[in-house]
Amino acid sequence: MVGDYFNDFYKNHLPFPLTNAQKRVIKEIRKDLGSGHQMNRLLQGDVGSGKTIVALMVMLLALDNGFQACLMAPTEILATQHFATLQEQLKDMNINFALLTGSTKIAERRKIYAGLADGTMQIVVGTHALIATSFWRGAKVKILRENRDSSAHFGDDRHTHPAHPRHDAIRRPRCLQNR
Repeated sequence: MVGDYFNDFYKNHLPFPLTNAQKRVIKEIRKDLGSGHQMNRLLQGDVGSGKTIVALMVMLLALDNGFQACLMAPTEILATQHFATLQEQLKDMNINFALLTGSTKIAERRKIYAGLADGTMQIVVGTHALIATSFWRGAKVKILRENRDSSAHFGDDRHTHPAHPRHDAIRRPRCLQNR
């Protein structure tokens, strides 16, 4: 279901018009999220082609449907960049989100964990530190991002569980998963 978060962002905060391809992918993902079945999806595109905005809008769909969402990046630098992007794009919206990495201080981690447990933390951006949380098992929408100049992978191949990312010579953004 498309709700207030998605519609408010689309109508009032979207920094640029979506391409037809981005609209099509978001529509397909929205349909998959409503199917009740696990979804794995690969999204490829050049640097600057709008993969991150698609990820954000999918996370907003998750919030509209009462779910929490996470975006996991392979490095703290990339996670921090994604977090900064979300801070800029969501600054005028009432969405509670946090950055969780290996270097997040214990006191801040406790606040994040408490917010995840009670549902007030809606989105978490982080590194593999996310896997160590019980939130990881319970999150309905997971976007795993790897660092590669020419593609983004929202999906998971058939032989790799998203909690156990495959390591290979070609790093790819990983997974958008509905469980």
